[in-house]
Amino acid sequence: MRVITVNVCGIRSAASKGLFRWLRRQKADFICLQETKSQEHQLDEHDVRMPGYHSYFSDAERPGYAGVALYTRHQADRVLRGFGVDEFDREGRYLEVQVGKQYVQPLAAARQVEAQFADTAPRVENQLTAVIPGDLDARGVAAERRGPRARRRN
Repeated sequence: MRVITVNVCGIRSAASKGLFRWLRRQKADFICLQETKSQEHQLDEHDVRMPGYHSYFSDAERPGYAGVALYTRHQADRVLRGFGVDEFDREGRYLEVQVGKQYVQPLAAARQVEAQFADTAPRVENQLTAVIPGDLDARGVAAERRGPRARRRN
């Protein structure tokens, strides 16, 4: 199984810079995109289609913000958008797609989302394989977020 995950920082911008031309050549089974920053209906005039792939999106309610997408060569047996926490589900940060015995769950998570996700994400049965690629915010305490000079003192 070949999985590609990319923080696109805007799917329309990434498409205009050739991302999808490159992705088409990779022949991946699953392509996970984080920070799409658009809604699916805004993509019609952009080069984001992948012939031979099914696409699934979880868009933020707020235009131009967050969002994840997944492209797969296989029709999904099940698609879940969000993981049950309204505050974060409105931001389009989680998408779960089941294809056969595989779950792929692209995640774009700030620290507070990661903690909530760990407590509430759907559990995958023992017989299934789960792949959770994503854009995870690795920053922790405030001291870690300061500039390099401040970190030297910590």
